[in-house]
Amino acid sequence: MDWVEIQDMLGLSITPDQLRKQAVGYLEYDNYINGFEGVATTILSISDLHVPFQLPYELLKDYRGVDILQINGDVVDCQALSRFSKQYRISPIEEMIKVDNILLI
Repeated sequence: MDWVEIQDMLGLSITPDQLRKQAVGYLEYDNYINGFEGVATTILSISDLHVPFQLPYELLKDYRGVDILQINGDVVDCQALSRFSKQYRISPIEEMIKVDNILLI
C-alpha cells in the first residue's frame, strides 16, 4: 500500500507527501518520547564496592553496554582507618592504587 492509497482510504484532504512527512514526524516524536524499545538511556548504578573486597566483575557481565555508569559512595573500604578488629591491614595507599586500577578498566 502506498501513500496515495492510504490518503484515499482515510479520506484525508492533504497530499500523500504531507501524509508521509506527518507519519515520519509522529514516528520520530514517539521514538523521542518513548525511546528505543521504551528505553532512551540505560543507567547502571552501583554502590558499596569497598575495594579491595569488591565482588568479581563477572557479576556485571549482563550489564555491558550501558550508557551511564553511576558509582555511588563507599568505593574504598579504608580498612586501615576502620575501628573494627582485623586480622591484617591493607595500607590506604594500596587501596587507592587498586581503586585507580579498577576505575581505569
